[in-house]
Amino acid sequence: MLISLCMIVKNEEEVLERCLDSVKDIADEIIIIDTGSTDRTKNIAAKYTKHIYDYVWTNDFAAARNEGIRRANSKWVLVMDADEYFNPADALKLRSFLETETPQESVIYAVNVVSFIGSSMEQSMINTGEVPRLFPNHSNLFFTRPIHEQLHSLNGTALTVYLAPVSMYHTGYLKGVVEAKEKSKRNASIFTELKKTTGYSAYDYYTIGNEYGIKDDIPKAIYYYERALKKSEKLTSRSWYPRCVISLIQCYLLQHRFYDAWTLIEQRLSNWRQYPEYNCFKGNIYYYLGLFEEAKLAYEETITAADELAKSTHLFWLDSAEFASTIPLQKLLEISNAENNTEKTIYYLTKLLMQNPYDYKALAQLMELLLLSDPPASVMTFLSRTYNENDVKHLLILFKVSLSLGSEELAAHYYHQLKTNDQELKPADLLDFYLLVGDRKRYESTLQQFEAHMKMSEELLVNRISASLIWNDSDYYNRISIEQNDGLFTTYKTYQQIINRENIDLESIQVSLIVYKLLSRLFQLRQYEIYDQLVNKISNSDIVNSLANFLYKKKQFDLSMNYYSILLQENQLDGTSLENLAFYHFNNGFVSEGLEFLEAAIEKRPHEPYLYVLYLQRCTDRVKKETYRQQFGFNYPQLKKIPAINKFL
Repeated sequence: MLISLCMIVKNEEEVLERCLDSVKDIADEIIIIDTGSTDRTKNIAAKYTKHIYDYVWTNDFAAARNEGIRRANSKWVLVMDADEYFNPADALKLRSFLETETPQESVIYAVNVVSFIGSSMEQSMINTGEVPRLFPNHSNLFFTRPIHEQLHSLNGTALTVYLAPVSMYHTGYLKGVVEAKEKSKRNASIFTELKKTTGYSAYDYYTIGNEYGIKDDIPKAIYYYERALKKSEKLTSRSWYPRCVISLIQCYLLQHRFYDAWTLIEQRLSNWRQYPEYNCFKGNIYYYLGLFEEAKLAYEETITAADELAKSTHLFWLDSAEFASTIPLQKLLEISNAENNTEKTIYYLTKLLMQNPYDYKALAQLMELLLLSDPPASVMTFLSRTYNENDVKHLLILFKVSLSLGSEELAAHYYHQLKTNDQELKPADLLDFYLLVGDRKRYESTLQQFEAHMKMSEELLVNRISASLIWNDSDYYNRISIEQNDGLFTTYKTYQQIINRENIDLESIQVSLIVYKLLSRLFQLRQYEIYDQLVNKISNSDIVNSLANFLYKKKQFDLSMNYYSILLQENQLDGTSLENLAFYHFNNGFVSEGLEFLEAAIEKRPHEPYLYVLYLQRCTDRVKKETYRQQFGFNYPQLKKIPAINKFL
């Protein structure tokens, strides 16, 4: 036998099948160590293997791992967690790779683990790391450390780690998973016991920093990352060390500690300047400080560095592939968008979609931009360069984005393509589609068929109130019932008040946001008459600012300027509106007017350093320039130590 898969599990019914499905064709033996499941975990495992063993949990991951590997009979041992999985191509590649490798006692293999971190898969950031998971089945190899366990050789042989040519995906850091499984609480108890017995190593401080980073406790994450680096000055060759540096830089940036981040980049990360992270983080600092030209250059150097490394290795980044292309492309996109450079904006959006056609946000922005100047048929032709209409997944995302943009022609086209492919659509998407195309009969039929089984959401509430307003039938909304302790109750009550023409408390920021979401959706649906009626009846300065900025972002400049003019007359422009007006005037050659709006924006938001930089870059009045230069220096004395800022000032 070639591969024994060894796993420890507990209450993994949500993800175990995905994991085992991904390796069932390459593992000759699957060994499951169950540490106390009370759900369907063991029943699911039994579909794939008879080697399922109960194990009393002792707060020690290494001990549980060793219980599994001692039972392995194959030439190689593969270790996985239930929330991990391979894509089919990588699974087959792994088996092919091992078929040609000769086991050596001193050689183990790491697998590139791609972790999704965030509230959901759709809204996650990606982190990668090479984790030793593959090794010869040899009695001398065993795990140590109760948490973030590591492989060691019983006879003291130094282990050499090479990288296997595959990636594995990990969803265990998604917020819902961490909370549901109480991972932080469990891990904290193990770390507490570890501190009592052996104290913390540099690696322990790093992993504890990760624990706090996942929980968004940035100050504590910084404390532990800093301790890890201080304790590891002679351990810079360890694979986790540059990731610790990168994690600390990210935390500094989240707290706007730009000089601390810059210092860490130049003093520590510069040892890996050939990797894209080095220039990408420098670009991020330039971007956050309003130095767009310097940021553009840094991001272009980032992409060049990644391309150069990719010629010699499939792993051309230190921490995440996001730094190699996605992040620099997104930032270059934001800069070109702010400068209203349509050609560049379309270019960067297309590049993003070429590397990930399921980037919903980029696709929506591209389609919306194209529809401003091109007929739907031309937009479809353009999209066909990237999207295959014979691929149902491609059709689904094109259909959903068309719905969100309120493009009746595009939505109808992709709807009929999906129907031709016998693809069943979600009831919520069908309701959105029939509402968009005005097919009331099918809307009612779909509602009657699925209403009792549909889970209520904010999007569905917006759909139902839109239907009530468009077809002047309050029953579409009034027959909804939501309990007071439900998180959607305020949204539900606000929309009910709109239906019943009751007074609404617009002093509440939450209520203003709820009203704004309805108004922006009605605008997308091109229900302009209803939209105008509601804007005139239920709006305040917060809602009007939000609508103006919404229209500005959609490049509906004439409409947004109408709102901005009203807000300007009433002295109610917020910080974002003032900034948008500044860019609008700069992009159209009216520099002095743009500077006036920037002055007002700085007054509203004096703690945003990039506003001062944007101002000083364009101001030619020596007295004003000196005044703002002094304000910047007083508010941000540390930033003057960053060479580009020092040179600029």
